[in-house]
Amino acid sequence: MAISACGGSSVDNTTPTITGTPNTTVTENTQFTFSPTANDANGDLLSFSITNKPDWASFNTATGQLTGTPTTTGSYTNIAISVSDGLAIASLPAFSIHALGSAVLSWSKPTLNEDGTTLIDLTGYVIYYGTSANKDELNSRIPITDGNTTTYTINDLQPGITYYFAIASVSSSGGEGKKSNPASKTIN
Repeated sequence: MAISACGGSSVDNTTPTITGTPNTTVTENTQFTFSPTANDANGDLLSFSITNKPDWASFNTATGQLTGTPTTTGSYTNIAISVSDGLAIASLPAFSIHALGSAVLSWSKPTLNEDGTTLIDLTGYVIYYGTSANKDELNSRIPITDGNTTTYTINDLQPGITYYFAIASVSSSGGEGKKSNPASKTIN
């Protein structure tokens, strides 16, 4: 006599499969979503489970979807998603999610050139950033090609580090103005 559960026999049950590779980073205040793919050769009803779910996330036991928005930076480790057909369990390798920080920069649109004349050919900006307080040592560079832009968010900044930011205007001739004095933000 065979024992059956979920429509299949324990003797001829095939272990379900689960696949998928979640992103391992997310920026704070940005939604994270991961849905694994699972199959069962016997056509059994599948249910999902999770261990070490981040406190900011929700988990759907019918689909295996992990979703949520971290509001602070930090690392969430050893997360494991499994699927079961009622008789056998398959699991993805454990993974970590690192919630990285962001910095919102804002500035006023310049109206004068460095020589005091009216600025008429502003076409954009270059944002410089890095971990040095010296504006000449800020090596990361982000070009902004719209002279009307006055805010920008830089994502994927590592927690526990102080970043410095400077901005320079760009004219239609391609000339770049002097870098501003740096502003800083420590990513928590």
